[in-house]
Amino acid sequence: MKKKLLGKVTIGVAAALAVATAAPAHAHGNHSSLNAAVQQVYNQVQSRCTPNLPPKFQRIEWTGHHDGNLGQGRIVDANPRLGGPFSYMWSLNPASPGVGYHMEPAQPEGYWAIRLDFC
Repeated sequence: MKKKLLGKVTIGVAAALAVATAAPAHAHGNHSSLNAAVQQVYNQVQSRCTPNLPPKFQRIEWTGHHDGNLGQGRIVDANPRLGGPFSYMWSLNPASPGVGYHMEPAQPEGYWAIRLDFC
């Protein structure tokens, strides 16, 4: 009887541990990783578009639709001639959703697909 009870307790503890440490079913990247990904893509792309005007990323202004997985914003650069609108999507899949998207790792998992609508 004690062995059966001990076996059930052990299985129960193992099951609880598995549930507690599993990734959430609808997890997405957090906004701090999105901000960092947008800044990285912007600095890379803008540097190629305007080699004589280096980017000086300041911040993101969120515009239009904006939730954890999908949205739009505007990059604000210290130089008012640079920066502009962008859109993003989050996915578990590292494949780009189409032309113009730049893929960056998201935290805690997945990828940000970022498209700059300028340059």
